[in-house]
Amino acid sequence: KTMKKLILFILIPFFIACSDDSNNNNDNAPQDNVLIIGGQEYPLAKGVLQFYNAEDGTSDEYETYLVFGESSMPDNIFLGDSDDSYEGLYIDIGYTSDNPDGVGNFSGNDVGGEYDLTGGDGDESYVSFYEASQLSVSRSGNNYSVQFSSIDENGNSVEVHFNGNISVVDAN
Repeated sequence: KTMKKLILFILIPFFIACSDDSNNNNDNAPQDNVLIIGGQEYPLAKGVLQFYNAEDGTSDEYETYLVFGESSMPDNIFLGDSDDSYEGLYIDIGYTSDNPDGVGNFSGNDVGGEYDLTGGDGDESYVSFYEASQLSVSRSGNNYSVQFSSIDENGNSVEVHFNGNISVVDAN
């Protein structure tokens, strides 16, 4: 009996240690800052939030653009400067907001945009998305949390998960 107890005493901690490794890791969870297109993940290094006056000139509605991509992407990506090139992936999400900080939940035809995975070197190949778009933007201090989902023109699911600092540019 003592031998059986000794073997169990040795084996039980071994099985517990082995089983804990697989329980704590969720390999299917996306990274914090990631663009996912058709299941393929692309890390996002930078986010920019830009505001414009709405087309009708009202002060309580803002044309808002969230742009994510590589760290080489400039903060003034839409302002037409000669240095507005970038390297790597790019996704822009345009939406109309009643909030001057761009936070809220947005869906459907109020959200649109495009992405490019080719690199911003003049050979851009933009893919648009419109259908079933859902966007959630929240803010705590200088940090934003952005969750986005849509379907692109090729039928691929498109998601953005971003948590962190986003550069804010008021283009008005």
